Amino acid sequence: MNRFFSNTLLLLCILNSSNSSATCNTISHTTRMSIRGFLDPQQQAILASSCAKYTALEKAATCLNDHGNMKNSALSFEDKRALLTAILHKTIPEPETVTTAESLEITATVKLTLEIQEIELRTEELLKKPNLVEKYRKNVQYWSTLFARIKELERKYRTQANIEKGTVSAEVTTLVQKTQSAEWDRKALDIWGQTDSVETILEYLTRAVTMDSKNAGAFINRGGILGELGRYEEAVSDYTRAIAIDAND
Repeated sequence: MNRFFSNTLLLLCILNSSNSSATCNTISHTTRMSIRGFLDPQQQAILASSCAKYTALEKAATCLNDHGNMKNSALSFEDKRALLTAILHKTIPEPETVTTAESLEITATVKLTLEIQEIELRTEELLKKPNLVEKYRKNVQYWSTLFARIKELERKYRTQANIEKGTVSAEVTTLVQKTQSAEWDRKALDIWGQTDSVETILEYLTRAVTMDSKNAGAFINRGGILGELGRYEEAVSDYTRAIAIDAND
Protein backbone atom coordinates (compact mmCIF):
# COMPACT_ATOMS: atom_id res chain seq x y z
CA MET A 1 0.00 0.00 0.00
CA ASN A 2 1.69 3.23 -1.13
CA ARG A 3 -0.59 5.76 0.47
CA PHE A 4 -0.11 7.51 3.80
CA PHE A 5 -3.72 6.95 4.69
CA SER A 6 -7.01 6.53 2.91
CA ASN A 7 -10.43 7.29 4.31
CA THR A 8 -13.57 5.25 3.89
CA LEU A 9 -16.93 6.42 5.09
CA LEU A 10 -20.17 4.59 5.58
CA LEU A 11 -22.99 7.00 6.37
CA LEU A 12 -26.44 5.51 6.97
CA CYS A 13 -29.09 8.01 8.08
CA ILE A 14 -32.72 7.14 8.65
CA LEU A 15 -34.46 10.47 9.17
CA ASN A 16 -38.14 11.23 9.51
CA SER A 17 -38.66 14.98 9.03
CA SER A 18 -42.06 14.89 10.64
CA ASN A 19 -40.75 13.38 13.86
CA SER A 20 -38.15 15.28 15.91
CA SER A 21 -37.29 12.09 17.81
CA ALA A 22 -36.02 10.40 14.64
CA THR A 23 -32.67 8.73 14.88
CA CYS A 24 -29.72 8.99 12.55
CA ASN A 25 -28.95 5.35 13.26
CA THR A 26 -25.31 4.89 12.41
CA ILE A 27 -22.34 6.98 11.44
CA SER A 28 -19.21 4.91 11.01
CA HIS A 29 -15.87 6.27 9.88
CA THR A 30 -12.69 4.33 9.31
CA THR A 31 -9.25 5.84 8.82
CA ARG A 32 -6.44 3.66 7.51
CA MET A 33 -2.81 4.68 7.76
CA SER A 34 0.09 2.70 6.30
CA ILE A 35 3.31 2.37 8.33
CA ARG A 36 5.91 1.35 5.74
CA GLY A 37 8.69 1.89 8.25
CA PHE A 38 8.48 5.68 8.05
CA LEU A 39 6.44 6.42 11.16
CA ASP A 40 6.22 5.31 14.75
CA PRO A 41 3.20 2.96 15.03
CA GLN A 42 2.04 4.56 18.31
CA GLN A 43 2.09 8.02 16.76
CA GLN A 44 0.23 6.71 13.73
CA ALA A 45 -2.40 5.20 16.00
CA ILE A 46 -2.91 8.58 17.70
CA LEU A 47 -3.27 10.38 14.36
CA ALA A 48 -5.52 7.70 12.90
CA SER A 49 -7.78 7.73 15.98
CA SER A 50 -8.01 11.52 16.02
CA CYS A 51 -8.74 11.71 12.30
CA ALA A 52 -11.43 9.06 12.64
CA LYS A 53 -13.12 10.96 15.49
CA TYR A 54 -12.82 14.33 13.76
CA THR A 55 -14.26 13.08 10.48
CA ALA A 56 -17.11 11.19 12.17
CA LEU A 57 -18.04 14.35 14.09
CA GLU A 58 -17.88 16.42 10.90
CA LYS A 59 -20.15 13.98 9.07
CA ALA A 60 -22.56 13.89 11.99
CA ALA A 61 -22.73 17.69 12.03
CA THR A 62 -23.40 17.78 8.29
CA CYS A 63 -26.06 15.12 8.64
CA LEU A 64 -27.85 16.92 11.45
CA ASN A 65 -27.47 20.39 9.97
CA ASP A 66 -30.43 19.88 7.64
CA HIS A 67 -32.72 18.17 10.10
CA GLY A 68 -35.26 19.30 12.68
CA ASN A 69 -34.75 22.54 14.57
CA MET A 70 -31.17 22.83 13.36
CA LYS A 71 -32.37 23.23 9.78
CA ASN A 72 -34.40 26.34 10.63
CA SER A 73 -31.83 27.86 12.96
CA ALA A 74 -30.30 31.24 12.12
CA LEU A 75 -26.93 30.01 13.35
CA SER A 76 -24.05 29.76 10.90
CA PHE A 77 -22.90 26.28 9.93
CA GLU A 78 -19.67 26.89 11.87
CA ASP A 79 -21.64 27.54 15.06
CA LYS A 80 -23.89 24.54 14.41
CA ARG A 81 -20.83 22.40 13.90
CA ALA A 82 -19.36 23.68 17.16
CA LEU A 83 -22.60 22.93 19.02
CA LEU A 84 -22.90 19.45 17.62
CA THR A 85 -19.24 18.74 18.27
CA ALA A 86 -19.72 19.84 21.88
CA ILE A 87 -22.68 17.52 22.25
CA LEU A 88 -21.31 14.49 20.44
CA HIS A 89 -17.72 14.66 21.64
CA LYS A 90 -18.76 13.93 25.22
CA THR A 91 -20.16 10.54 24.26
CA ILE A 92 -18.03 9.54 21.28
CA PRO A 93 -16.27 6.24 21.95
CA GLU A 94 -12.52 5.91 21.58
CA PRO A 95 -11.77 4.46 18.15
CA GLU A 96 -10.84 0.83 17.86
CA THR A 97 -7.34 0.58 16.42
CA VAL A 98 -6.02 -2.53 14.72
CA THR A 99 -2.54 -3.11 13.33
CA THR A 100 -2.33 -5.44 10.37
CA ALA A 101 1.21 -6.76 10.05
CA GLU A 102 0.71 -8.10 6.53
CA SER A 103 -0.11 -4.70 5.05
CA LEU A 104 1.70 -2.62 7.68
CA GLU A 105 -1.51 -0.75 8.30
CA ILE A 106 -3.20 0.83 11.30
CA THR A 107 -6.98 1.05 11.15
CA ALA A 108 -9.10 3.25 13.46
CA THR A 109 -12.88 3.03 13.42
CA VAL A 110 -15.48 5.23 15.13
CA LYS A 111 -19.18 4.45 15.32
CA LEU A 112 -21.82 6.93 16.52
CA THR A 113 -25.49 6.47 17.28
CA LEU A 114 -27.42 9.73 17.18
CA GLU A 115 -30.67 10.63 18.92
CA ILE A 116 -32.02 13.72 17.18
CA GLN A 117 -34.43 14.76 19.94
CA GLU A 118 -31.74 14.56 22.63
CA ILE A 119 -29.34 16.55 20.48
CA GLU A 120 -31.93 19.27 19.91
CA LEU A 121 -32.61 19.55 23.65
CA ARG A 122 -28.92 19.82 24.46
CA THR A 123 -28.48 22.36 21.67
CA GLU A 124 -31.09 24.59 23.33
CA GLU A 125 -29.15 24.34 26.60
CA LEU A 126 -25.84 25.22 24.96
CA LEU A 127 -27.32 28.22 23.16
CA LYS A 128 -27.77 29.76 26.60
CA LYS A 129 -23.97 29.66 26.95
CA PRO A 130 -22.68 31.65 23.94
CA ASN A 131 -19.21 32.06 25.43
CA LEU A 132 -18.82 28.29 25.69
CA VAL A 133 -20.08 27.82 22.13
CA GLU A 134 -17.43 30.30 20.96
CA LYS A 135 -14.75 28.28 22.75
CA TYR A 136 -15.89 25.12 21.01
CA ARG A 137 -15.93 26.96 17.69
CA LYS A 138 -12.29 27.96 18.16
CA ASN A 139 -11.40 24.40 19.08
CA VAL A 140 -13.08 23.10 15.92
CA GLN A 141 -11.24 25.69 13.82
CA TYR A 142 -7.96 24.57 15.36
CA TRP A 143 -8.79 20.96 14.56
CA SER A 144 -9.77 21.86 10.99
CA THR A 145 -6.34 23.40 10.46
CA LEU A 146 -4.68 20.29 11.89
CA PHE A 147 -6.70 17.99 9.67
CA ALA A 148 -5.65 20.00 6.61
CA ARG A 149 -2.01 19.63 7.63
CA ILE A 150 -2.39 15.88 8.05
CA LYS A 151 -3.93 15.66 4.60
CA GLU A 152 -1.02 17.68 3.20
CA LEU A 153 1.42 15.27 4.82
CA GLU A 154 -0.51 12.44 3.19
CA ARG A 155 -0.06 14.10 -0.21
CA LYS A 156 3.64 14.62 0.34
CA TYR A 157 4.15 11.07 1.55
CA ARG A 158 2.27 9.66 -1.44
CA THR A 159 3.88 11.74 -4.18
CA GLN A 160 7.53 12.06 -3.10
CA ALA A 161 9.59 8.97 -3.80
CA ASN A 162 12.73 9.91 -1.86
CA ILE A 163 11.21 11.46 1.22
CA GLU A 164 13.50 11.57 4.27
CA LYS A 165 12.35 9.42 7.18
CA GLY A 166 13.68 11.94 9.71
CA THR A 167 11.76 14.78 8.07
CA VAL A 168 8.50 12.86 8.14
CA SER A 169 9.04 11.76 11.74
CA ALA A 170 9.59 15.35 12.88
CA GLU A 171 6.44 16.54 11.13
CA VAL A 172 4.39 13.68 12.53
CA THR A 173 5.67 14.30 16.06
CA THR A 174 4.57 17.94 15.80
CA LEU A 175 1.13 16.95 14.49
CA VAL A 176 0.69 14.36 17.22
CA GLN A 177 1.48 16.96 19.87
CA LYS A 178 -0.96 19.44 18.32
CA THR A 179 -3.60 16.72 18.11
CA GLN A 180 -3.17 15.91 21.79
CA SER A 181 -3.29 19.63 22.59
CA ALA A 182 -6.65 19.91 20.83
CA GLU A 183 -7.95 16.89 22.73
CA TRP A 184 -6.95 18.28 26.14
CA ASP A 185 -8.51 21.63 25.29
CA ARG A 186 -11.75 19.95 24.30
CA LYS A 187 -11.76 17.78 27.42
CA ALA A 188 -11.53 20.97 29.45
CA LEU A 189 -14.50 22.44 27.59
CA ASP A 190 -16.53 19.28 28.20
CA ILE A 191 -16.52 20.01 31.95
CA TRP A 192 -16.46 23.80 31.67
CA GLY A 193 -18.60 25.60 34.23
CA GLN A 194 -18.59 22.79 36.78
CA THR A 195 -17.47 24.55 39.96
CA ASP A 196 -15.94 21.39 41.42
CA SER A 197 -13.84 20.83 38.29
CA VAL A 198 -11.88 24.08 38.09
CA GLU A 199 -8.58 22.48 39.09
CA THR A 200 -9.13 19.63 36.65
CA ILE A 201 -9.91 22.10 33.85
CA LEU A 202 -6.72 23.98 34.69
CA GLU A 203 -4.74 20.73 34.55
CA TYR A 204 -6.21 19.83 31.14
CA LEU A 205 -5.49 23.27 29.70
CA THR A 206 -1.95 23.25 31.05
CA ARG A 207 -1.44 19.95 29.24
CA ALA A 208 -2.91 21.52 26.10
CA VAL A 209 -0.51 24.48 26.05
CA THR A 210 2.39 22.22 27.00
CA MET A 211 1.69 20.02 23.99
CA ASP A 212 1.36 23.02 21.69
CA SER A 213 2.73 26.39 22.76
CA LYS A 214 0.91 27.99 19.79
CA ASN A 215 -2.61 26.89 20.72
CA ALA A 216 -4.06 30.37 21.25
CA GLY A 217 -7.51 29.09 22.17
CA ALA A 218 -6.12 26.95 24.99
CA PHE A 219 -4.15 29.92 26.35
CA ILE A 220 -7.31 32.06 26.32
CA ASN A 221 -9.26 29.34 28.09
CA ARG A 222 -6.55 28.83 30.70
CA GLY A 223 -6.37 32.59 31.23
CA GLY A 224 -10.07 32.58 32.07
CA ILE A 225 -9.65 29.79 34.60
CA LEU A 226 -6.62 31.45 36.18
CA GLY A 227 -8.66 34.63 36.51
CA GLU A 228 -11.42 32.72 38.29
CA LEU A 229 -8.81 31.42 40.71
CA GLY A 230 -7.55 34.93 41.41
CA ARG A 231 -4.21 34.32 39.70
CA TYR A 232 -4.49 37.51 37.69
CA GLU A 233 -0.86 38.00 36.65
CA GLU A 234 -0.76 34.51 35.21
CA ALA A 235 -4.10 35.11 33.49
CA VAL A 236 -2.83 38.31 31.87
CA SER A 237 0.29 36.43 30.76
CA ASP A 238 -1.83 33.77 29.03
CA TYR A 239 -4.06 36.36 27.35
CA THR A 240 -0.97 38.23 26.15
CA ARG A 241 0.50 35.02 24.81
CA ALA A 242 -2.72 34.24 22.91
CA ILE A 243 -2.81 37.72 21.36
CA ALA A 244 0.81 37.35 20.21
CA ILE A 245 0.07 33.95 18.65
CA ASP A 246 -2.96 35.28 16.75
CA ALA A 247 -0.95 38.30 15.57
CA ASN A 248 1.69 36.02 14.05
CA ASP A 249 -0.73 33.65 12.31
